[in-house]
This record gives sequence, C-alpha cells and structure tokens, in this order.
Amino acid sequence: MFAFGEYVGMAAQLKAELDVIDDEKRFQQTLKDQELWAPLCFLLHECLTESELSEMSEKLQEDFELEEITRVLRVLFNKHNLQEKLEAEAMRELEKATECLSQLEMNSDPLQPLTLYSML
Repeated sequence: MFAFGEYVGMAAQLKAELDVIDDEKRFQQTLKDQELWAPLCFLLHECLTESELSEMSEKLQEDFELEEITRVLRVLFNKHNLQEKLEAEAMRELEKATECLSQLEMNSDPLQPLTLYSML
C-alpha cells in the first residue's frame, strides 16, 4: 500500500504541476519563487543539450526578466512536447500503482479509480 501511495502521489503531483503551465500567473509565480518544479526540471535534465542546459541554468540563476523567461520557457515546453511527456510519466506512475494493487491479497476494486489520470 505504501508503494501504491507513492505512485499515485507522484502522478497527482505531476498533474498539479502541469496545470501550472496553463496558468500564466501561477507559471510566473513559480519561476519567481524559484520553486523546484517538475516541468522545468524535466526540460533542463531530459530535453536540452548540454550547451542549452548551461545557458538556461545561467539565465535562471541571474535576476531574470520574468515575462521574457516565461516566454522562452513556453517556447521550449512546446518545442519539446513537455506537456505530453509529463502526462506520459504520470500515466507510468499510475500503471505502477495499478500493479501494486494487483499484488494485494485483498479486494482492491474500491481503489482502482485512484489509478485513473482523469481522477487526479
């Protein structure tokens, strides 16, 4: 059950962080607060080349112009299909949660809806 909770929790966190992408105010506040944010982390560490990573890391560590960096990141998020990639990652987490349920020695039917992306 612990692993099930971890997987569902990770999927829910990814979905919540993806919702920020579509909300301009929250997007900018997340950047301004320099929060650890899955879409940005995924972009930096999974999508960018070494030189792009270095350049973007430098920009993010300086006093950046919020609207400009938001615009740049939106372009990069779209270019690298970040929304789709993170949704797929959330779905993989839910598949792992489903697998955990299948290993339980109890009726897990009431918990099955928690493994649906639409329920997050």
